Amino acid sequence: MRFLLWLWMTLALLFAGEKPETVLIRLHAKPGAEQALAGMLARHYDLVRRLDLVVAAAPHLTLRSAHDPAKPEFIEIFTWKSGHIPDHAPAAVIQMWQEMNALVEPRDGQSGIDITPMISLTSAR
Repeated sequence: MRFLLWLWMTLALLFAGEKPETVLIRLHAKPGAEQALAGMLARHYDLVRRLDLVVAAAPHLTLRSAHDPAKPEFIEIFTWKSGHIPDHAPAAVIQMWQEMNALVEPRDGQSGIDITPMISLTSAR
């Protein structure tokens, strides 16, 4: 356990000088998996925040589409402390991503989870 903590702290120091990256994540929930996915998204953000992987002061939004209840879609927006974090995520985060993948489906030519890096045009208020 101490080794994992040491490893994580070492990686955090390596990423400390990296530029933050805001992402928009689109998730296409499987029918009937909406509540489970909504709960998973909340637990995911709690985890990455607790692990100090995201910019806590940056906006965080989780939205559900209202246009087609038969094809539920979620959008989440937050900012990683470094764009390198997703490629070097801790095992607990990777495990959660695997669980999320079981709750989504490809739709309209897009994968079940689509991640787009974003650039903010306005400052947070």
